[in-house]
Amino acid sequence: GDGRRLEGGAGSGAVLRELVPEVLPTGQVVCTEFNPEALDRLRGMKVHPIAGDFRTLDASFANRFSFVCMFHVLEHLDQLDLVFERLTRVTTPDAHLFISLPNPINAAFYETRDVWLEWPPHHVGRWRRRSFEVIGKRFGWEVVDHRIEPVGAGVFLKLFAFNRMIQRSREPGSL
Repeated sequence: GDGRRLEGGAGSGAVLRELVPEVLPTGQVVCTEFNPEALDRLRGMKVHPIAGDFRTLDASFANRFSFVCMFHVLEHLDQLDLVFERLTRVTTPDAHLFISLPNPINAAFYETRDVWLEWPPHHVGRWRRRSFEVIGKRFGWEVVDHRIEPVGAGVFLKLFAFNRMIQRSREPGSL
C-alpha cells in the first residue's frame, strides 16, 4: 500500500486536528463523513474528505490503507459483515485498525436510567473483546490490544447530564 490513512466517520476532525500535519502529512489522509458542515471543516484541514460512508468506497480504494481508525463510529453501524468485508478490501495485508467505542459501563448505566442515546436507532450495537475476536477471525483480523477507557466521575456526570438534557429537550413543552 501507499501508506495512506483512513478515518471512517471523521466528524468535524477532532482527532485529525491532533495528528495533521505534525504526525500525518495532509496528503496521506482520507476521511469519510456524512455531515456537510463537518465536510467543509475537513476540507479546510487539507485532508481528502469523502461524503458518505466508508463502506461505499469504490474499487479504486482497494488495498490502499495501512492505517484505519474509527472513533465512536462502529456502535452506529449495522451490516457488520459488510463493515468488515469493506475494511478488509480497502486495507493492505499488514494494516492496523483502531476502533474506539463508548465505555460499556457508562452505556449500561445510561440504559438503566432511560437515556435513549444508547439505544437503537442511535447506537445499534455493543462490543466486547470477544465480539472483535469472533468477527475479526472471520475477516482475517487479529485483536492485538483491547482497553476500556477509564472515565472519571466528573466526565461521567457531565456526559450523563448532557445526554439527559438532549433527551428531555425532545419532550413536548420543554425549552
